[in-house]
Amino acid sequence: MTQHTGKRASRRVRVSIPAGYSQKGRAKGAAEIVELSAGGCTMTATNLHLDGPEVFIHFRIGSEQQEVHLRAHVIHVTAGVGTGLEFFSVSPEGRELLRQYVEEKVAESAEPGHRPH
Repeated sequence: MTQHTGKRASRRVRVSIPAGYSQKGRAKGAAEIVELSAGGCTMTATNLHLDGPEVFIHFRIGSEQQEVHLRAHVIHVTAGVGTGLEFFSVSPEGRELLRQYVEEKVAESAEPGHRPH
């Protein structure tokens, strides 16, 4: 397992993606992914447990709405804000889809006339 050092390995982008999640024996439901990278995300869910088991997440991204299924560890939970998650089990195809999606969003934000949120 990698140790959390506070530095992100990949760039995050602001998004609004509906997602389903479950944490075995604990919480499950639907939330919104508000930040996304190839290695992790921030979700609006606040009922996940920091010391709990892995979280299963599924959502759709891209123009073709391709489905991504992955597993993640909870890195932090901020009451009223959401949960930071680090992906640890993603298929090579899923990881590439995430990487491409984030790159597209970064490119869109660099376009002239684009105003950040």
